[in-house]
Amino acid sequence: AEITKLAIEDASKLNVEELLYAATLTEDLATKADIYTKVTTNYPSEIRGFNNLGVVQYLQGNDQAATNFAKALSIDPKSADANYNAGLSALQKGNLDKAEEYFGKAAGTKANLGNAMGTVYLLKGDYAKAKSSFAT
Repeated sequence: AEITKLAIEDASKLNVEELLYAATLTEDLATKADIYTKVTTNYPSEIRGFNNLGVVQYLQGNDQAATNFAKALSIDPKSADANYNAGLSALQKGNLDKAEEYFGKAAGTKANLGNAMGTVYLLKGDYAKAKSSFAT
């Protein structure tokens, strides 16, 4: 699509919404990462650029994901989605306390917070809380 081509070749001609939209038009994670990186460069106070870049990096197995979630949270510490994603990143690294802390701030996310908290509780050996979380 024309907008994706423009996002890759001359991102400065697009506003933040157009860039974010362009990234949704491709399934290629490297292209998505490239576009979201341009969002973070051109719009450094836009939380969605850092959060979305972090998600792509998380899917790629890139350790930079946690850094971008932290940058997103520095812009908006109350962001449910950025807290949820930071929690997944912490969980992946085995940092259960940090994951639980992030998930505790993620109320309102459209993601499956119950499953995430259930996983934390399961790994901590709190089976009653895990069962309760998975049921929500």
